[in-house]
Amino acid sequence: MKRERIKFFVQGIILLILGILFMINPIQQGQLFLQIIGVSWIVIGVLIAVDGLFRTSGLGYKLLRILEGGLVGGVGLVFFLRNPASGAVIVIYSIVWLMIVMAVLNTVAIFKAESKLKWLPILLNGLVIWFGIQSLFDPLLAVAIFYWTVAFQLIFMGMNHMILSFILPKEDPIETLTEQ
Repeated sequence: MKRERIKFFVQGIILLILGILFMINPIQQGQLFLQIIGVSWIVIGVLIAVDGLFRTSGLGYKLLRILEGGLVGGVGLVFFLRNPASGAVIVIYSIVWLMIVMAVLNTVAIFKAESKLKWLPILLNGLVIWFGIQSLFDPLLAVAIFYWTVAFQLIFMGMNHMILSFILPKEDPIETLTEQ
């Protein structure tokens, strides 16, 4: 479980930094900014998928991690290859679905925690899901506020991952039983 905590913390820092960078004048930085994000997300997606394949236990959770890695890498590929003007709807829907899936996975993970602070990540996940649903139902609004929506979703996901790294159980009960 220590590896899970470190993974969540590192992912949280990366997502938080990407969210903050996304807020800093993204329109003027244009294609270069999208390519940097694309490459970053492709690398993160590959790492998540590899982690799901080789380091995650439990078939269900393993499949969800591989799916998460594929979505993250896919969104990175869309960012890297697409022109934001011509591919805005594809990019927005990819990011929206990615964020919703990640928020649901994080909500499932937080229920393992015994901490009194678990309401905070649940609230942050709820905000991410709410932003996602708003974007799904109103794609024109999503295009208009694309940068801000993505920036806030990234910031909320980053904060959520960092909080999860501190409140997840220190030891996996199954690992503890198998070691004895």
